[in-house]
Amino acid sequence: MIVFGGCDGWNYFNDCYRFSFGASEWTALRVTGTAPGARSAPATVVHEGQGVMYVFGGYDGARSLNDLFRFDLKTSEWAQVRASGSPPSPRGGHTAVVYGDTMYAFGGKSGRSPFNDLCGFSFERSCWERVQVSSAAPAPRCAHVCIIYDQSLFVFGGYDGRRYFDDCFQLSLEALSPVSLLSLAEDLSPMVDSEHFSDVRFEVQGRVIHAHKFILFARCEYFRRMFTSGYKESTDSTITLPDVSYDVFLCVLTFLYTGKPREITADHAIEVLNLANLYNIEPLKRVCTDIMISRSLSVPNAAYILQAADTYQAPQLRKKCLEFMVTHFVQVIRTDSFKDLITRESSSLVLNLLEEVSSRFAPVSE
Repeated sequence: MIVFGGCDGWNYFNDCYRFSFGASEWTALRVTGTAPGARSAPATVVHEGQGVMYVFGGYDGARSLNDLFRFDLKTSEWAQVRASGSPPSPRGGHTAVVYGDTMYAFGGKSGRSPFNDLCGFSFERSCWERVQVSSAAPAPRCAHVCIIYDQSLFVFGGYDGRRYFDDCFQLSLEALSPVSLLSLAEDLSPMVDSEHFSDVRFEVQGRVIHAHKFILFARCEYFRRMFTSGYKESTDSTITLPDVSYDVFLCVLTFLYTGKPREITADHAIEVLNLANLYNIEPLKRVCTDIMISRSLSVPNAAYILQAADTYQAPQLRKKCLEFMVTHFVQVIRTDSFKDLITRESSSLVLNLLEEVSSRFAPVSE
């Protein structure tokens, strides 16, 4: 558990502390980078896929804030997030939750003015947008509770400066997908591997896949660099992709066009994760992570998936693998994939696993 900032009634803080549930111990974190200023009542969320914590807004004793910072949970490094779009107005006492690729911030107050607006921050695009809902919103409030459950956002209680609330509201987040975006995805789907207006071809395993530069340029930094680098690939009409599976590349291409991957089998999930990591497509990496956690993770392959998660920078999958391997430690250490893990240059992974096992089974001191 990470605790950031706060106020003791007189002083405002921006320090960070970590509490270890296994050791029942607090530790002050030594941080680097550009840290947020001292503040109380910010909204804080953890993006498990990125392995970072986001801190938004708050109150510094003189004014309300609407800046956004990210904290790398592995390196303890702060960085300010430069976001586009229309951020929420400065505020404190608001809440934020993560659903899919979006952080939703609701309510809060500045001075004596409470809010009841809902804003979304896209992690992929680093962009704020106001969220328009058709149903009646909760009354303006701060100091409320907000959670995600079963594809819905729930808001409970709070305070508006005059009265306390004990009401509860539910907002279906699935219903927030604009019809225009859904229609756009459906319209672009037939363009995947279509010769119509195609201006680039990819040769994969001896087969040709047709694509459109402007879509790849808009959707993926990897292809943006490829098409503007001045190298051979930027002018060739056919680009050969070695060491890539045809089905896996078509799956990634479909995701770039529509925001939804083709059906990813458990067998292909690691290959898709590899390519999504190479192309830096974080939402697709999260899809692969979810598939492997729910369908693939087992005693025989746990160590193998752990290596893939570490290699392809999937911290949530890495965490789930370690937890699974600790729970099934006796069976896992007898598998071929575990033997392969300890014979490779994976000493840090083995050390992490042993530390997890040690914390799980350490005797409780009297």
